[in-house]
Amino acid sequence: MADDAIAVIDEMDLRTESEYWRGSPWSAAIDRQEVVEFARGRLGLSAERDPEVDALLGTRPEAEDYVTFWWHGTAAVSYLKGRDHLPPAREAGVK
Repeated sequence: MADDAIAVIDEMDLRTESEYWRGSPWSAAIDRQEVVEFARGRLGLSAERDPEVDALLGTRPEAEDYVTFWWHGTAAVSYLKGRDHLPPAREAGVK
C-alpha cells in the first residue's frame, strides 16, 4: 500500500524519499485490559464477556513493518512570501 501512495506522489512530479523500518506496534503501549474494556464497550457487552472479547482480539504482533515517506515542497513558503501576517482565518483564531 505504501508503494502505491509513493507512486501516486511521484506521478505528481514530487520527488519522494522513503524509509522502510520495523518497530513495535502502537498498541504495545496500551494496557491489554484497557483494549478489552474499550472493545467490549463499543460492542455493548457486559464485563462478564471480557474473557471472550480478549480471546477474540487475538495476540498482538511483536513487531510490525512501517514506511515513512516525505517530499520537499515550497507551498507554505510561496504562500507567505511577501506577507507580514497570517491568512484572515488564522488571525481570527480559526484553526
